[in-house]
Amino acid sequence: MMHLAAQYLAAAGISFVEKKADDSHTNLGWLIDKQRLETHSLSTDGDVLALNYNTFSLEWDSPKNKASFALDGKTHQQVLKWLTNSADSFLGKTYTYDFHYDLPYSIDDSFTFKLDASKLKELADLRLIDAI
Repeated sequence: MMHLAAQYLAAAGISFVEKKADDSHTNLGWLIDKQRLETHSLSTDGDVLALNYNTFSLEWDSPKNKASFALDGKTHQQVLKWLTNSADSFLGKTYTYDFHYDLPYSIDDSFTFKLDASKLKELADLRLIDAI
């Protein structure tokens, strides 16, 4: 499920970061102290989109503003609506959930995220071990 949620961040990289031949504009970083995946900077102001493992939420993080959207119980369609509205608000640009690569799965608008706190903690702990 976290891989599905991380695709929202990859789509932000595709939507807002200058394209690179090696596809690194879609890469994500792990912030140990914040326990979240984060995009490259999406603007000259340093706006980023993050996936917080502690709160199971998407977060727009900007020097000027912050906003979060809890994923538990939300449908794919609700997430896309929030991302579209917040991208317009934060960046004045259009967020597009569209990929130039194939995923081994697909989700429809009714797909619903469900919080599994123990699995999230396990995944975050594994990322910490990888960082050591």
